[in-house]
Amino acid sequence: MRRGFLPFLTREDETQMPLKKLPKRLVIIEPLVPMSKRVADELLQWLRDGGKVLVFASPTGGRNLEHLLKPLGLSVDQIPLGSGNADKAAMQLPIPNLADAWALKLTSDKHQSLVSRYGFPVSVAISVGKGKLILFSDPKWALNQSLESFYRYNKANVIFFKVLVQKLW
Repeated sequence: MRRGFLPFLTREDETQMPLKKLPKRLVIIEPLVPMSKRVADELLQWLRDGGKVLVFASPTGGRNLEHLLKPLGLSVDQIPLGSGNADKAAMQLPIPNLADAWALKLTSDKHQSLVSRYGFPVSVAISVGKGKLILFSDPKWALNQSLESFYRYNKANVIFFKVLVQKLW
């Protein structure tokens, strides 16, 4: 745990810990196995009840979250956008430096675009009942040294993440 955030949640036996017992915030980073429809439905209800989820996923992780993302009109497309600075950030968010971004595919207009690169959305937010889901199509950003390493930190990305969490999550 760092500054009150638990970045990974492992539920080895999904039947032993219902999502109702989760804290109000959850981070999902590049899931390696598909989420079952039952768990996705439970998570969607948890969102409607006021939960907040921050998801980092590539096309592979996005496919593993299909039961969660598809009902919200979200998916991670097979269009690689690579590394480098994002083109645009909404709501006075700082411009993040991306590690390995992918284009998001949106099938509804209920999303708020947060970050884009080459005109493609890379991060979006969507309200789900009383809750909110933020999807960021760059899982390496969350897993590598995009924020900090032992000897240095990426000031732009640290500020972006801080503002994102404070304003939207």
